[in-house]
Amino acid sequence: MTGQRIESLFAFVLDDDDGNEGIAVLTGGRATLPLVAAEGGLDVLWPYARSIAAANATAIRLVEFSAPRVVITYDPTNPK
Repeated sequence: MTGQRIESLFAFVLDDDDGNEGIAVLTGGRATLPLVAAEGGLDVLWPYARSIAAANATAIRLVEFSAPRVVITYDPTNPK
């Protein structure tokens, strides 16, 4: 595998009325899309994040998750 590695993920996070954190999502029909992106995808998500914050009259935070750690790898070409 060659190319660029993902070093950080970013998520738009907000709090519910009980103070619980959650990742903001877009919903439409039966689809749910979490507002999560790697370094290069944030520009596309910002307008949606602002819209969600305005619709819910609440602050929204952009949070960076870094220090990647592989938890498990599934490789269908190498079953064990």
